[in-house]
Amino acid sequence: MNRAFKRRMGRLLIALLLLALLCPAALADDQTADTWYFGGTGQETFYEATPLPNGCLLLNGSTQLGRNGQEQLPFSSREKRAWLLCLNPDGSIAWEVIDGAEGTTRYVVPQVLADGRIAVLYYNSPSQVTEAVAIRYFTQDGEPAGEVSLPANAPFELPGDRCAGGYVFSGYQVDTQFADESGINTLPDAGEISVKSLAKRSVLATADGQMICGFFTVERERHAAVAYVDATGAERWRFSPDEYAAGNFGIPCLQKDGSIVFLWSRADPDTRETTAMSLLCLDQDGALLWELPVPTDIGTEFTPVDGGYVFCRTWQEKTYTHARFTLVDPNGQVVEVRDAQPRREEFSGEIMFTWNGEAWLLTNAERSSNRVNDRQDELELVDAALIRVNACEVVTE
Repeated sequence: MNRAFKRRMGRLLIALLLLALLCPAALADDQTADTWYFGGTGQETFYEATPLPNGCLLLNGSTQLGRNGQEQLPFSSREKRAWLLCLNPDGSIAWEVIDGAEGTTRYVVPQVLADGRIAVLYYNSPSQVTEAVAIRYFTQDGEPAGEVSLPANAPFELPGDRCAGGYVFSGYQVDTQFADESGINTLPDAGEISVKSLAKRSVLATADGQMICGFFTVERERHAAVAYVDATGAERWRFSPDEYAAGNFGIPCLQKDGSIVFLWSRADPDTRETTAMSLLCLDQDGALLWELPVPTDIGTEFTPVDGGYVFCRTWQEKTYTHARFTLVDPNGQVVEVRDAQPRREEFSGEIMFTWNGEAWLLTNAERSSNRVNDRQDELELVDAALIRVNACEVVTE
């Protein structure tokens, strides 16, 4: 009797283990051969993708809750909920945090601190008026780990830049401020000669400051520059040779040896077409180590991988959006081209990033194929999307 019972229990245990192995963990809300979609009946948006030290991927943005059986917020109210979503290395969902406050909330500008915690800026801006600002802290398991409330007026009303574990906030005719867990400090004003960031991916935080890819002005003339500024606002060095002054620097990437790789590009002022493009590398003191000219028709969004650098170019043809990924080796030669599946979608906010050695594209896709009636606003069709470059088809032509 006991032996028969033990055999039955053993078979039951094995069956349960097999069932657990066959049932995958929660994955994306929708998936194609090369893309993971996160969204439902409302607007879901991711602003950035941040690889974590534990191998997971943090996504930050906002949701209207119309996914996974949640009751969607009324679209006409324009309400959103701040949203953090963390993926395991296999793409399954490790955890998510959705803010419960009413209004139009969002999580922006995340960073991983020296102690391993995640810091992220929180905003609540109903009716486009900022009412609440804070730095929120989380563990890499998604557990709350602190909060610092900030004023909801200038310069804090617009997201700041990462800097030495905190954030630098600047604005028009207001003092520049640095904020972290220890408080708020006013930074010195260097005027027009200070280097100002150009775009959302133009600032890279370091342990004691930030790298800024941007520009400064002299007698109303704009000059491209890269500067290293510490947390006190003091500029330690600046890279701005005359031959690069008329172009743009962007997308700084910190290398394992402490050097920084970034993109320089120059566009025709009339057609806006890119006429020259190079990758540059500076050492920790701002000295140029090397320059790598690259083709001008492969896009200006890139990410480093073991075999070189993957660039992305997107374009529309008729009603379809195309994305092409070009791998350039350390000698500047194109060694591989891949195309994502064409789709009836419109992309916005494209960002290339590297996760566990692979290149990915983060975008927000307006998915016309999901329309069910003519009353839907275009924004209701927006889902966040991750395109896995290695899953795209290799171009053989």
